[in-house]
Amino acid sequence: MRSGVKLNENIFTYLWIILWACNFLNLQNVYLGFGIVLACFFILKHKVMRGYSYMQLILIVFFSFAYATMVFFSESKGIMTTISYAILPPSAFLIGYHLIYKSKNKTKSILFLIDILSITMFIYASLNMVYLFKNGWSYNLRGTYDIWTGQHVNSTNQGGYLFLTAIYLPLIYFCKTELSFKRRLLYLSMILLSIVYTLLLANRTYLVILLIEFILCYLLYFLKKKNKISFTLKTIFIIVGVLSLLIFLYNINFLGIQDFWKSTTFYTRMQYMGTKYDVTLRENDRFPTWITTLTTIPKYFWGGKPEGIYLSYAHNMWLDIQWVGGAIPFLLIGLITLSFLKISKRIYSLCKSNTLMQIIIASYTLVIMLECAVEPIIEGYYYIFAIFFLMYGVLSSYYIDLKSSKEE
Repeated sequence: MRSGVKLNENIFTYLWIILWACNFLNLQNVYLGFGIVLACFFILKHKVMRGYSYMQLILIVFFSFAYATMVFFSESKGIMTTISYAILPPSAFLIGYHLIYKSKNKTKSILFLIDILSITMFIYASLNMVYLFKNGWSYNLRGTYDIWTGQHVNSTNQGGYLFLTAIYLPLIYFCKTELSFKRRLLYLSMILLSIVYTLLLANRTYLVILLIEFILCYLLYFLKKKNKISFTLKTIFIIVGVLSLLIFLYNINFLGIQDFWKSTTFYTRMQYMGTKYDVTLRENDRFPTWITTLTTIPKYFWGGKPEGIYLSYAHNMWLDIQWVGGAIPFLLIGLITLSFLKISKRIYSLCKSNTLMQIIIASYTLVIMLECAVEPIIEGYYYIFAIFFLMYGVLSSYYIDLKSSKEE
């Protein structure tokens, strides 16, 4: 009977995740609000929290209420927004914690959760692109349309629904024996389509994340390999082979690939790179904005946008929190992030014989950190903020199980 009840709980939880991950009927905030009810259900039914997770939850609660209070008084966003900022992060943590608490195969459960999130968000982004093509696409338009409302969605927001697919690139390359061919083919298809969407809408973030994440995961995997020379040569051979094939296909304009590339907004944007119309990444306003924000924290202890900054957001989750909430929430979210990174590192170390889990942990950690580092998560993409705390709860529960099994 208990297993049946638990199955129903998980089905309901996954349904909740699917609804807000695809912004079903443009009611994402409503679905996120239901997460509070779901978290209360888990607390009343299970009443299970172990060890270090209590401290993590308390820290999240302190952060949430500190930030929500500052939002309410400094931004005047209303009582409902304040409540969501105050309750959603600990709720997402609790849901993630209990979702796989008694799972027998936690590696499978964690990958399944990532699949649910990434595939649902990818489908939503794809539907937006279909709607865009159906209603006429132009390279002058940096964005698409929401499938539910027909309203404009900027390219950065659209890219936010694709970022989790980047997790799969290291899995495809390093986990050939652990994952079936069909599964890896599905992952590869999602990545390739995400790249196509990114090129059409000229959103550089996804491509940068994909590249950096794969390089860092490669280095981590490389350190584990015994025969490093043959592994390196094999990688070089694959990279050179793929690049040579792509260049050849491009030059002969196979299936119109060259015409497609030159028709993308990304190609058009590159023509203006380094000019007053579109600066390079190095010259981007985000970098001086981050430096100015960090150096002026004592002056803006209680929050506020520093003088001389032209961006509407800091385009960095932690610094956006500093702008609105001030130094106290900024310090607390910093401690939460360090705790998250510490748990990820320990799980990676404890899973020496589980290559699949190591790659999942390393890939997810890098992707979520990179996304939070360059986009206005707390202000514009609160669903990603929810994912951060949901997976934080998942990894916290998994780490406690790993630690307990090692001590026995």
